[in-house]
Amino acid sequence: MVFRYLSIVHPLRYTSLVTRPRCILVILFIWFTSAITASVQFTWLDPVHHDPHKELSRDALKAELIYDIFFLSVFFLLPFALMCFTYGSVIFEIVRQSRNIQRQNLPSSHNARNRNRHEMKAITIFAAMLLVYIICWLPYFGLRRFDLSELPIPLIYIAIWLKYLASLLNPCMYIFGKYDYRKALCELLRPAKTEHNFTSTKSTVLRATLVTEMNDLRQGEMAAMI
Repeated sequence: MVFRYLSIVHPLRYTSLVTRPRCILVILFIWFTSAITASVQFTWLDPVHHDPHKELSRDALKAELIYDIFFLSVFFLLPFALMCFTYGSVIFEIVRQSRNIQRQNLPSSHNARNRNRHEMKAITIFAAMLLVYIICWLPYFGLRRFDLSELPIPLIYIAIWLKYLASLLNPCMYIFGKYDYRKALCELLRPAKTEHNFTSTKSTVLRATLVTEMNDLRQGEMAAMI
């Protein structure tokens, strides 16, 4: 998301901003933050002696509430706001560059239709990604504010597996949203036609080779008779 924003909005500074050391630092920061955030709960919960059927103390419930608010704000609302900002900036930049190209070239109804189609396609993909993010992650964050013993087991499993589904849907929307990827996938799923074309080409070359050799042989026999 951030890399796409930098490559489109700041293309001239992309190579200087996105470097290998910075990428490594970002990855380490994400893993470190995730480990620390998950370990914070051990300050009021004892995983060894904790009884899941026993009610939490008032201090533990207060700590859970503060943790859930922080968890929802930092790991759901803040990324959602960042996604809205980056996707909005990318769409604005796409529309701005498209308008600049239109002003520099001769107006054409065909070009205008293509431009509008590409703009709507980009808006649709980004809106779908935001919708997938909300649908896949909001139920998981909402589970923490409910008593799991009172919820149906299938509902709990659906909420947990939805967050994993987001990691599958995002790349699929990027891939299938591009024509060259769809074309390459269609060609990959049709090996029989490729093999048939290869066999036909091979047979054609073989026939041409045999005809050439027969003509050379006949010319050699005629030369020997003369």
